[in-house]
Amino acid sequence: MRDQLLYEKILYGLKHGLSLNNGEIITTLSGCSCLLATPKVKQHDGPMPPPRIRARPHNSLATHSVQNIRQVSMNARRAWAWLVSDFLPGALGKLTLGKLRYHVPQPKGRERTPETDYSMKVPFAYQANEKPPIRPIAIVCHLFHEDLADWILQILLKSELSADIFISTDTSDKYQVIERVFSEWIRGKTLVRITPNRGRDIAPKLIEFSDEYHRYEQILFIHSKKSPHYDFGQAWRDYLLNCLIGSPEIVASILQIFDESPEVGMVIPQHYAKLRERTSIEWGANFRRARRLAWKMDLDLSSEGYLDMPSGSMFWARPKAIQSLLGLGLKYENFPIEPCALDGTIAHCIERLFLFACEQAGYTWMKISSVEDQRPTTIRIENKFDVQNFVSLHRFNLLDSHEREA
Repeated sequence: MRDQLLYEKILYGLKHGLSLNNGEIITTLSGCSCLLATPKVKQHDGPMPPPRIRARPHNSLATHSVQNIRQVSMNARRAWAWLVSDFLPGALGKLTLGKLRYHVPQPKGRERTPETDYSMKVPFAYQANEKPPIRPIAIVCHLFHEDLADWILQILLKSELSADIFISTDTSDKYQVIERVFSEWIRGKTLVRITPNRGRDIAPKLIEFSDEYHRYEQILFIHSKKSPHYDFGQAWRDYLLNCLIGSPEIVASILQIFDESPEVGMVIPQHYAKLRERTSIEWGANFRRARRLAWKMDLDLSSEGYLDMPSGSMFWARPKAIQSLLGLGLKYENFPIEPCALDGTIAHCIERLFLFACEQAGYTWMKISSVEDQRPTTIRIENKFDVQNFVSLHRFNLLDSHEREA
C-alpha cells in the first residue's frame, strides 16, 4: 500500500506540473529503484491537509506503466515523423539556388481501385420503409450561393422528408433571401445564421450548429456547390443531391441502411464518374497537415495507407460518427479567408478525414449511387437482406491499412 501511495504522488506531481527538487530514492513494488522528486509546494501557515488518494488494485502499477510506455513511444514516433517528413522537407522547400528550388514531394496515399469500390443503387428495387419510423433528423446546409436557395428547397420538398433545417450563409443580404425562401418549409424548424466567409461549407459543418447535433439520430449535410474550376461542376452537384435526397424512395432507402445496420455511421455518394475520370482520389497537398490534425484526434495516418472520402463533402451521418472532428474545437479563425487555394487548406484536410473519424467512432461507412449509374460495382438491392449482405461483404476499413503501415 505504501508503494501504491508513493506511485500516486508521482503521477499527481507529473499531472499538475509541480516543480521537482530534493530527489530521494524509493523502492517500488517491483523492487527497482527510481528517482522520486519531492514537489516544491507553497508553504501554508497551518497543517497541510492529507492528500486525497484513492487506492488502486494491486496490478494498477503495471497497467499504468504499460500505458505510459505506449504513450511515450507513440509521442516519440509522431515527433520523429514530424521532423523527418514535415519540418525538414518544409525547411528545404524554402531554400533556393538561383532559379533552382527544392520541390517538396507530396504523399498521395493509396487509392481504391474502381473494381473494388462498391456502392448500393438507390432507390432500392423494393419498397424500403414505406413509412420510415419517425425519428429526429437534421439538415445542415451551407448556402453561399443564395441563388440556389429555391432550387434546394424544391428538392427538399420533393423528398417529403420531415427535418429541422440549419442554414449558414455569409452576408445579411443573402440571409434575407434565404429567410424568405425557406419560410415555406413547414416540416420542421428552420434556423439561418450569418457566418464568416471562411472554410467554405466545412467550417460551418463543424462549428456553427455542432451543439445541436446530439438531438438528432441522423444528419444530412449538403451545400450550394458550384465548383466552377470543373466544367462538370453543376452536374456533379446535381448527382450528389440526387443520390442523397432525390426522392422519397431514395430517402427511405438510406434510412433503411441505418435501421438495418446499426454499425453504419455514414452513407456517402459514390464518386461522380467524370470526377474520377479527371482526377485521382488522393491526398493532394493535404497529407502532412491532415496527419497533424489526426494526431489531435489520436489517430496515426500513413502515407502508404488507403484513402477514401465523401468527394464534394455531402453525406448522411450519425452525429457520433463525426464526434472526433467536432472535438478538435476548431474556430473560424483556423480557416483562411476566402478566396483561397483550391487545395491544401485545412478544409481540404478535414474533407479527407471524415471517414477516418467515422471508423474511429466504431462505425463503418457505405456508398450509394444513382440507379442510372452503370458501373459494374453498383449493386441493385432487392430486399432488406441484400442490405445486410452488402454491408457484410463490401465494408472497407481505412484505418486497418494505416495501422499496418504506421
